[in-house]
Amino acid sequence: MPEGSLVGTGANDSLLTRISQLDPVYVHFSFTDTEATEIRRLIDTGEGKGPADGKLQVKISFGDGKSYDRRGYVDFTDSNLDLQTGTVRARAIIPNLESKLRPGQFVRVSVEGITRHQTVVIPQAAVMQGPQGQFVYAVDTESKASIRPVTIGQEVTGGWIVEKGLTPGDRIVTEGVIKVKPGAAVSIAAAGDGAKMKAAQR
Repeated sequence: MPEGSLVGTGANDSLLTRISQLDPVYVHFSFTDTEATEIRRLIDTGEGKGPADGKLQVKISFGDGKSYDRRGYVDFTDSNLDLQTGTVRARAIIPNLESKLRPGQFVRVSVEGITRHQTVVIPQAAVMQGPQGQFVYAVDTESKASIRPVTIGQEVTGGWIVEKGLTPGDRIVTEGVIKVKPGAAVSIAAAGDGAKMKAAQR
């Protein structure tokens, strides 16, 4: 068909093809206004710092949980808040040399690059839910467990950030938590990268 030929009178009739860029690809995602506010607060107060080049790194995974082997970076963040969802739109650029990512595909996005200073992170398995809220079993100098209320923050690599309730050096039960009772003795089991507190078998 020669250039300039009229295919149809309607907008849909005139569409011959659609061109999609495959490398790199844009990944569109959203994050909550609460998360955006917390990031700004950490940087403004000095409790955290962003990447030196100002670019937040992006890691993605597929619907089956497998991680994509290449990382990208956030290149756009909307200045407006979506009032219906309470989220802020953003976009990341991801290399796609092997064309593993396809237009219209859904992926899970993890944004990295904000470092928070002197933060306590505990495994998710250590956190219990009670009538008064979330708590962990802390271990005293006599290796006995006691209930310690905690306030949990963001999920990060390795578990959850503890906003209140624990300080660096506190010992908590991380295995066999369901078996623990206040005052129960606990034992220390060797782990690959340290020691884990677990309920004593009696």
